[in-house]
Amino acid sequence: MKLNTITLLLILLLNSKGYGQNTSVKIFGNTLAKSIIENDSLLFRSLIIPKEAMIQTIREDFSSKMTKENEEKLIEGINEKYDQFIAPTFILPFSLLTSKAGIHNLKMDHINYELVETRFSDSSPNIKSVHGILTHKKLQHFTFHIIKYQAEWYLLNGMINISETNKLEEYKEMNEITLSSDRNGFLQSEGTMKLKNKNASKIDIFNCILNSVATVGVTETSKINEDLTFIKGTWEYKYWVNDTDTPVGKISFKYEFIINDSSIHYRYYNYVHRQADSEFTSINQLPLKANEKTLAVFTKDQYDEMLYDTLVNIRHSIRSHKKLTDKCLQ
Repeated sequence: MKLNTITLLLILLLNSKGYGQNTSVKIFGNTLAKSIIENDSLLFRSLIIPKEAMIQTIREDFSSKMTKENEEKLIEGINEKYDQFIAPTFILPFSLLTSKAGIHNLKMDHINYELVETRFSDSSPNIKSVHGILTHKKLQHFTFHIIKYQAEWYLLNGMINISETNKLEEYKEMNEITLSSDRNGFLQSEGTMKLKNKNASKIDIFNCILNSVATVGVTETSKINEDLTFIKGTWEYKYWVNDTDTPVGKISFKYEFIINDSSIHYRYYNYVHRQADSEFTSINQLPLKANEKTLAVFTKDQYDEMLYDTLVNIRHSIRSHKKLTDKCLQ
């Protein structure tokens, strides 16, 4: 799916680092908590990033990271879509949070806040990620992102969470999942999934993954007495670009999970594009970077979009496997 101007802005704004403690951050956090507990939508709306702050941030912090044409298109999109953007991105999460607070009888006072550094490629001193520690027995983490504009703090986006786990740590783990190339330059992604249960045996992890709803297309597994414990599989799906109604073909890939004590080494590889019933010629195995063969079928923007969507899918898959396996091993 193609990134619209607002989505692109959020990605740019989130490429940031948090810095040292700040008293005004605590005041902001307590005001945000009050708006949630009291279901005060007017107070909450007053905390949302103004349109002018978005535009200033682009001009001051991110103009060097894009062409002038893209910068102007992004600003034009914000001017045109700001009001539409508020409701789905901020107000819906607010409604969900007020409901959660009521259901769990949350008392959001005496919150301890800390600023968290996030491992992204770029940074802005005006943006911070905040982790609040709650005293609730189950929901102990309150996380959000803020931006400073004209000496005041505002919510950067609707990524506000009250949860059992620290979402900032989860985001950090997900952003450590990247695309790479094998020795022939073809697309792959590999890394290690660390599990919460440090005493989990290989066989327990194996059974949890094999029986998980997130595990599809299994083609081969290790035997009980083999030294190497693994699960291998393959999957295929239709693909669209640029929000088109017509698929541009099918993409298949292979995966393997090599299971160790308390961790899983994953590898997603052999991504292949087939024409199927589309009008787009088959590329066959996909490279990490656009080349002459890919550009004969897709534009560079389309191929970059394909790579981005592939990364998002891998991150979602890893997140699902980790979450379900951790739960299974409890």
